[in-house]
Amino acid sequence: MYYRIIDDCLSPNLCKELQEITNRSVIEIDNIDYDKQSSSLDIITNIIHNKRIIRCKISIFDIIEIHIEDHTNKKIDKVTLLFGFTIKDNSIYFSSAEEIQGITMYETLVKCKKYNFEIKEL
Repeated sequence: MYYRIIDDCLSPNLCKELQEITNRSVIEIDNIDYDKQSSSLDIITNIIHNKRIIRCKISIFDIIEIHIEDHTNKKIDKVTLLFGFTIKDNSIYFSSAEEIQGITMYETLVKCKKYNFEIKEL
C-alpha cells in the first residue's frame, strides 16, 4: 500500500477514500512524532485494508499549525481512530474512539500549507 498526495485541494471522493482507509486504524501513541523543524508529523498505525491488517507510516508535511490533545495519562499506548482522517480546508483531523468520562482520549488537528502527505506500508 502506498499513497502520495501533494495538492492544494482534494476531491470529495479522495477525502472520503482516505477517511475510509484510516477509519478504525490503530495508532500507537508513542510512535507519533512531530518535528517542528521540518514541519512534519509521522504516525505509525495499523490500517485494516481488504480484511487484512497493514502496518503503515503516515507522514504529513508542510504543517503550519498542530494541536494535540492527549488525555490518555499514559494509561493506554494505542487508540483506535473514530471515522479515520477528516480532511477539509487544508486541515487533517483525527480522534480516538476511546473516551473517558465523555472526553475524547486523543485527538489531533493539523493545519497545512497544502495537502502533502504519504501513507506507506512498513
